[in-house]
Amino acid sequence: MRRLTSLLILTVLMATPALASQTPPPLVATPTPGQAAAPRPETPRAPSIGGPANPGMPASTNIRLDLTITDTYTGEPIKKVVSLVILTGNSGMIRAQGSDGWSTLNVDAIAAAYSDGLVSVRMTFEFTPAQPPKENPAGRASRLHESITVALQDGKPMIVSQSADPATDRKVTAELTATILK
Repeated sequence: MRRLTSLLILTVLMATPALASQTPPPLVATPTPGQAAAPRPETPRAPSIGGPANPGMPASTNIRLDLTITDTYTGEPIKKVVSLVILTGNSGMIRAQGSDGWSTLNVDAIAAAYSDGLVSVRMTFEFTPAQPPKENPAGRASRLHESITVALQDGKPMIVSQSADPATDRKVTAELTATILK
């Protein structure tokens, strides 16, 4: 009996990977002879980032990303513009630190272009402006760190975030433009 139980367990263990690799049949009604198959609804798919190349868009397509950060930490709007060109489906990054030792502007992005003129972008940026000592006795401005994923129309700017400093009246706006370079 013990040998029979062991043999049964061994058989089940050996068959499990084979059963797991089988895909179940689709749950679609099969039309009867003479009956037309019902059209299957098309499932909308969001553009994926870093996936396979998009049909109709060359794999060697470059995308220029222009990020404009407008900050009111001094009362007057200050604009900083960062641009980078990346190959569709790939990533790029920029690291900048001011001579004051604490102001930073870091950007990481990945983008994919599509034949319909859409560009999907996943971007993370960190921005710490240089703060004039008279405005901030501690000598340091608050840091802004954002991460976004958006679909943009080729060449059209879009405000992708607006944020407010929790302690002051400071407002920061981020505008992003993705341009497919042909």
